Amino acid sequence: MKNNYGFGTNCVHGNYDPYQHHHSRAVPLYQSAAFVYDDVDHAADLFSFDREGSVYMRIDNPTVREAEDRLAMLEKGVGAVCFASGMAAATGFILNFLKAGDKILSGNAVYGGVTGLFSDTLPNLGIATEFFDSGDLGDFKRKIGKDVKLVWIENLANPSLLVPDLQAISDVCKEMKIPLAVDNTIATPWLCNPADWGADFVIHSCTKYLEGHGCILGGAVIDCGTFEFDRARYPLMHEAAPGGKSYAEKFGKKAFLTRLRGKLLMNTGGVMAPFHAFLLIHGMESFHLRMERHCANAAALAKFLSEHPLVEWVCYPALEGHR
Repeated sequence: MKNNYGFGTNCVHGNYDPYQHHHSRAVPLYQSAAFVYDDVDHAADLFSFDREGSVYMRIDNPTVREAEDRLAMLEKGVGAVCFASGMAAATGFILNFLKAGDKILSGNAVYGGVTGLFSDTLPNLGIATEFFDSGDLGDFKRKIGKDVKLVWIENLANPSLLVPDLQAISDVCKEMKIPLAVDNTIATPWLCNPADWGADFVIHSCTKYLEGHGCILGGAVIDCGTFEFDRARYPLMHEAAPGGKSYAEKFGKKAFLTRLRGKLLMNTGGVMAPFHAFLLIHGMESFHLRMERHCANAAALAKFLSEHPLVEWVCYPALEGHR
């Protein structure tokens, strides 16, 4: 997912190769639920992830793959898996490696749907969550312990716009060998790459700025390729993959994403529709230009309101004096 092109070029072109798609200049919309195989061996290799290619839309689709590649490039990851919504991505991500009896430590300034997932849905599956003050590093350090299997934080939290100390949080996580997941939906890779500050995984709702036109639902999990799952603490990542070896042994840096695609996406069905991926790709082609205008407009509005005599307070991180 690494190249020498700039951010804008990656937004426009990503990893797309027209010569692999009948020389089509635009990314094609592959509106197909299933794909044909050359022979039985070809099918077997695809289903066991021993060969790249499309099998069935619930696992993979060429248009969705192109969107995944582009997201991984923008977030400096080793790869990505797209889902039908941001909440489907968050749920799939957690269930890919956590099980009953495990515990999450989450910032309290997170999207309301995530709060509901952590407080209402996951406890029914035996996964507990404790919350810490997203803006208080001391509170985080007091609450983190060896029983925590995942730290979750939101960057430019929705709707408070709180900016957590990602580097300090990731330093603690790395010392304790706990993965750090950052919801980067509002910040977007245009403003921040959590991978640069120690995040192991980045989560997105593609519904917002990435697509940019309010036409789709979509979510994505990007693996930064930095976390190694210990066998004793994270046994699901060491289950046998197709062929007998464990996911960690067989797929290395791609183990998490391969299991996420082959187990969670396949078994729960929360896949991104090819048409939504097609619109997402089109949205990302103007993403870098839109974000520049979004930020300029927001900064001008925040400055105007902060100086207005009838406005008591303005919450905008770029203002002088914002914590």
